[in-house]
Amino acid sequence: MSYDFWLEVPKAKRRQKKKDGLSPEKIDRPQRARQILQSFEPDIEFRTTSKGFVASSADLGNVIVEAYRIRLAFSMSTQPFALYKAIHGLLRRFQSEDYAAVDPQVDRDIQYREPFYEFMLQYRHQFNCTDDEFVIWARGETPQAWIDRVEALKEGRQIAATHMPRGDILEWEQLRDLTDDELWTHLLDVMARNNAAIEKSGLQAYIQICSDRAMAYGLSASRRLDGLNYPIYVDGEDWMQGSLLDYEKSILGQLQYRRYPAAVFDQPQRLTIHFMNDGFSLVFQDGLHALRKQINQLLATGKLGKWGGGRTNTETEEYFYGSDVDAMHSALAPLLKAAVDLGAHTLVKRYGDTGAREEQVPLSVAHSYGQ
Repeated sequence: MSYDFWLEVPKAKRRQKKKDGLSPEKIDRPQRARQILQSFEPDIEFRTTSKGFVASSADLGNVIVEAYRIRLAFSMSTQPFALYKAIHGLLRRFQSEDYAAVDPQVDRDIQYREPFYEFMLQYRHQFNCTDDEFVIWARGETPQAWIDRVEALKEGRQIAATHMPRGDILEWEQLRDLTDDELWTHLLDVMARNNAAIEKSGLQAYIQICSDRAMAYGLSASRRLDGLNYPIYVDGEDWMQGSLLDYEKSILGQLQYRRYPAAVFDQPQRLTIHFMNDGFSLVFQDGLHALRKQINQLLATGKLGKWGGGRTNTETEEYFYGSDVDAMHSALAPLLKAAVDLGAHTLVKRYGDTGAREEQVPLSVAHSYGQ
């Protein structure tokens, strides 16, 4: 699990450095942070870095301290409860200092609240569960429904690995040479074989759980024609690799690429903003986080959609999903100049899921007409 969280001193509160070197604040703040961390954990260990130090905390993990920022470093294996406990613990240590909490995954300001459950209410939207289950989880316990779901997943994986059909597929060249209608007929045949295997093996409930979990990973999860999401290769769904269900997914993807009408879902619609910038620059990331937060607030106010993810390579892309991409575009008009100032150059409106019609809007002119 990858998660970013840090405390930072707002720019308006930072003192200017002196002409002859660093301001005293850049020296005092790390020293103050060291004292605070040590007051909670007398045996905490410190390692000096070029910009400050790293504290190895038994409660928080690695705490990276610089002049104006204090960051937590989470590993991919960090469990959610331990992660949020660490965030809560960091805020408790520095609640009396003038730091602001920054969580790029959340479109609102995070505030310290002493009862852990009340603090976690700020993250309630990240948990796909009932309120009662959430209360139990916040106590550090595992809801029975979650335990039952894990057992159902384990059993379902074992059955799927041995009972879902495999093989008897066409090679890529053969698929490529089929007409759109022929490929569609082939998809329906493959889907019927998969449905028969799911029903015969009693895997309906397991496939539903996999669908729900896939959707929790993002609004752009790949869907079958019946609306359920395909299982994804996480936490044990390795049986999908080379299965006829995986083959079905690839055929549907090819039809969507060809924009075959019957294979293209009309929802969700997507708005993508393309930035030509150094996506790994902290200055850019800070600006992008602030812009993303403003966009999410606008979309949420109008109940138009929400952020669905992003991609950084030679350029940065930010995805926003909703039911009406034109309405999303209109709502964001006041923020498009700020996006251009941050390096945005193109906005793409997609009128549906993968394969749907797209329209590109150059942002150098888009922000000027504000409609």
